[in-house]
Amino acid sequence: MLVAISKWGNSLGLRIPKGVAEDINLQDGMAVDVRAVDGAIIIKPAPQKVTIESLMQNYRPEHRHQDVDLGDPVGKEIW
Repeated sequence: MLVAISKWGNSLGLRIPKGVAEDINLQDGMAVDVRAVDGAIIIKPAPQKVTIESLMQNYRPEHRHQDVDLGDPVGKEIW
């Protein structure tokens, strides 16, 4: 599929066709990782930042484990 490169300020830009964007789940405003590799441009969705809120989203009190007594420190361990 051919698309045209356009000048945007001091940069260059291109429009990503809808079908291509849908294939890799790109959405308006989404951060992407852009790299030049072996003469090609690779565009991938950026990894999402993990937040404590996202980690705890499905937490339930019944998921909590009991404390485990591992005994006294051995060697140079600090507890």
